[in-house]
Amino acid sequence: MKYINKYLLITFFIAVILALPILTKIEKSQGVSVSENRALAKPPVLTAENVFSGAYLPGWNTYLSDHLWRRDDWLCCDTAIKLAAGHRVVRDVVVTPTALLPYIASDAPDPDAEPRAAAMADKYAALAKFTAEHGGVFLYINVPEQQSMFSGIYPAGMATGMLRINSQDDAFAAAMAARGVNYLDMRPVFVSAAADENALLYYARTDHHYNMRGAFLTYETLCATLSRLGVDARVKTGASFCTLTNTFNGSRGRKINNLNGFNDKLEYVTWDDPVPFTRFDNGALIPPLVYMMPASSEQEIEYTLYMGGDIPETIITTDRPELPNALIFGDSFTNALETVLYTSFNTTVGLDFRYNKTKSICDYIAEYKPAVVICLRDDTATLSADGNGGFTIDN
Repeated sequence: MKYINKYLLITFFIAVILALPILTKIEKSQGVSVSENRALAKPPVLTAENVFSGAYLPGWNTYLSDHLWRRDDWLCCDTAIKLAAGHRVVRDVVVTPTALLPYIASDAPDPDAEPRAAAMADKYAALAKFTAEHGGVFLYINVPEQQSMFSGIYPAGMATGMLRINSQDDAFAAAMAARGVNYLDMRPVFVSAAADENALLYYARTDHHYNMRGAFLTYETLCATLSRLGVDARVKTGASFCTLTNTFNGSRGRKINNLNGFNDKLEYVTWDDPVPFTRFDNGALIPPLVYMMPASSEQEIEYTLYMGGDIPETIITTDRPELPNALIFGDSFTNALETVLYTSFNTTVGLDFRYNKTKSICDYIAEYKPAVVICLRDDTATLSADGNGGFTIDN
């Protein structure tokens, strides 16, 4: 009996070892991991270079690991075990009683902050000049990312990333001021508005964005700033915040399979006196909506509730020619802001140059002649020349 049990155990393990690659091959391959926010490995190509460099077999190792049968279920199980064991960091997420934060391995001031800031400020100064030549005003808005607003709740001894972020933002603000570029730093506005430093009023627990109230505060501050710059941008009154009961699948929460127990909810704005509008996405007429509502209260929702996510080009017209036109470009922080921004303008052009490769920023300015051009990015991206920082100015 002893030997039979031993052989049965060996047979079981052999069966598992043989079955896993077969099941992995049969299962439909996924191109990306939503929870990890990354592309999964592709099968290695058999070439002489790959074989002789020793990269071919390790490439299969990585591919099979990324496409293991029921991979997401295994990851979920592993995450649950680590959370139950009280790990502070699970899948590069710092788990705290207040919010989920990104794990930062180390932190130090950026030694190249000043030259990088000067290079970016030169670009924005050129954009401001081009905008002025077409009758408009340029404004850069720097909004804090969630990790910045919650930096004080990192466990003692852990890096927060603020040494790097602060060095970059300080250098950038100084470079923009030296060139006379209009610059709005939302960090002190949020800190002042959040009573007792309660950033939860304006930021999500499980996502890196501000929430709808944070976007609305940015909208109010933006309009006040534009008024001082001579742009007739008036804040629309009569707004009410409504809460969706749906589970919010935030960018940090989904990395740990939303097993943290936070009850994050998304809000949206309704108006006492709504502004009728027409919306075009990438040149196509679509229904006049700025919130992409879930089909039921059981459906999980993401930050794409706002404007439908990152759209290369969105143009909203309200048929009020007495009001100015606006152009806004930037990363996904613009999305929630755009759901209310259009109410203060005749035509609002929203652009995301991470995906919009058809026309340049100069093309849009020349075509729409906006009274204001707004660039909005979070404080982890101020010195990034990629994506929405990669624009060029026509001579």
